[in-house]
Amino acid sequence: MGTARQFLAWVPLLSLAACSSPSYVDEAKQSGSADALMNEVVFKVHGGFDSPKPDCVAILPFAAKDGIAAKDAESIRSAIYQHLAPRVREVPLADVDRLSADPESLHCAAVIDGKITHYGTTFLGIVSQVDVGAELTMRRVSDGTVIWEGKHIASSIDGGVPIDPLSAAAGVIVALTNIRGEQTARLTDDLARRLVSTIPPMTLPSLADPGEPPASKVASAAIWFSRGRTALALQDFPRAHEDFIKAIALDDGNATYRDGLAIACAQSGQVENALAAYSMAIALNPDDGFAWYNTGILQFNAGHKDEAVAAFRKAGSAYLAKGDTERAGQAADRLKEIAAVTHSGDRI
Repeated sequence: MGTARQFLAWVPLLSLAACSSPSYVDEAKQSGSADALMNEVVFKVHGGFDSPKPDCVAILPFAAKDGIAAKDAESIRSAIYQHLAPRVREVPLADVDRLSADPESLHCAAVIDGKITHYGTTFLGIVSQVDVGAELTMRRVSDGTVIWEGKHIASSIDGGVPIDPLSAAAGVIVALTNIRGEQTARLTDDLARRLVSTIPPMTLPSLADPGEPPASKVASAAIWFSRGRTALALQDFPRAHEDFIKAIALDDGNATYRDGLAIACAQSGQVENALAAYSMAIALNPDDGFAWYNTGILQFNAGHKDEAVAAFRKAGSAYLAKGDTERAGQAADRLKEIAAVTHSGDRI
C-alpha cells in the first residue's frame, strides 16, 4: 500500500495546450479571434497567392525578440528551409544571406521573413516549460504583396504538483528532462513542420515533381549527399549543411543523410541540432552505430555522462551485430575512458 501511495502522490500538471495535438485556424475562413498561445497554428492564405503560384521562395534572416540569440533564430530558419525544400525551389540560405539586401537579385518569386517570438525555457523547480514560436510572412518580391502568413508557438510543459518529498523529487527530475536541448530541437522541428504545412501547394521544381520516377529522386539525393561530403572535406560547413538538407528533402528515409547533417551541425557548433539529427537517423535505423557513437561523444562533452554511456553501449552493440569488431572496440574504449575521467572534468 505504501508504494501505491507513493506513485499516486505525484499529481502531474494538466498541460492540455502542450500535450494535445495543435488545432489549425485559417483566418481567411474563420471569424473571431485566434490565439497562437492556445496550441493553435494560426494562418491566412491571401487572395493573390495563386496569381501566379510562387515557383521559388527565399527565406530571409528572421528578426528575434529581445533576449533570443541570433543562432537560435537561425536554427528555426534552417528548420523552415528543410521542411519547405520538398515543396518548392529554394535559394540556399548562404546565397540568401549574401544577396538579401537586394531581394530582386535572388531571382525568386517570393520571400519569407518574420520574427522569432519565443525560444527558451522557464524552470520553476518542479515545473519546466519550453517554448519555440514564430510569426512568419510570405511576400511576392515584384510588389511586396503579402500572400501568406502564419504564427505558432510549439510548447512542452512538464513536472508535477508535489504532495510529499518523494513526489517533489520526481517532479524535479521530469522538469529537468523537459528542458534538455533535445526538447528544444524537437519543438523547433514541430514549429517548422506545422507552419509549412499551412502553405498551399506551389509550382514545384522539376527535381521534386511528384510525377518523376522515385529512382531519379534517389539518384539526385545521392548527388547532393556527395556534394555535402565534399563541402565537409573543404570545411565549408554552411554549404555542407545546405547540401545535406537537399539530400534529405529528396530521400528522407536515408539515415546516412541525417548523419551527414549532424556532422555539419556539430562542426558549426550547433550541438543541439546535431543531437536532434542523430536522433532522427537512429529513428530511421536503430542499428546506426555511427549515429550512436557520435551521440555518445556529444553527450559526454556536454557533461551528460549517463546518456553518453548508454549511447556508446548502443554503438558497440550495433557494430558487433555487423561484425565490425574494430569500431565496437573503439566504443568499448570510450566507455573505459569515461570510467577513468568522470571526476576529472576531462573530455574525450
